[in-house]
Amino acid sequence: MGTSVQFSPDAIVLSRRLVAEIEWPDELTQSILLLRWSAGEKDIIRSKDGKAVWNVATPAGWLCEVASWTDVEGSNIKDHAISIDGLRLLLHPTASQAGGCFFVDVVDGRLSVEHQPT
Repeated sequence: MGTSVQFSPDAIVLSRRLVAEIEWPDELTQSILLLRWSAGEKDIIRSKDGKAVWNVATPAGWLCEVASWTDVEGSNIKDHAISIDGLRLLLHPTASQAGGCFFVDVVDGRLSVEHQPT
């Protein structure tokens, strides 16, 4: 089962900007794009009568985000990341195992990921 990843031109531009904006606390840490599954996030508030009310802040789905990477002895970023138009992208194991094609685009000013299984 193969996995492929494509970025739209707008996603390449936004990704480069996001990677360039982050300053890590030490010179050994590098920025890398990470493609991963997110179970989503929910916020809880209480109604006037004290009942829990759940609000979905981020729905479950695939994410492409900037993460940090620090090479350690025996592990080099080049051994784990793929290069897409000069950007380093790390596929989380869930993405690698999902197979199919991932397409990263920009929606509402944010990176958005669509997945087409094989």
